[in-house]
Amino acid sequence: MILRGEEHGMSRQTYLTQFGLPNFMFHVVTAYGILRHKGVKLGKMDYLGL
Repeated sequence: MILRGEEHGMSRQTYLTQFGLPNFMFHVVTAYGILRHKGVKLGKMDYLGL
């Protein structure tokens, strides 16, 4: 992986736990907040996907 012009190595597990999942969860939470703000009736069970 090249970041800011420098080569960086990262294992799949490190990428997933330190970059992939936090980035995904940020977008899920942001979308949930926007939908709630726009008046969509969502509850905890919708957020958790149960």
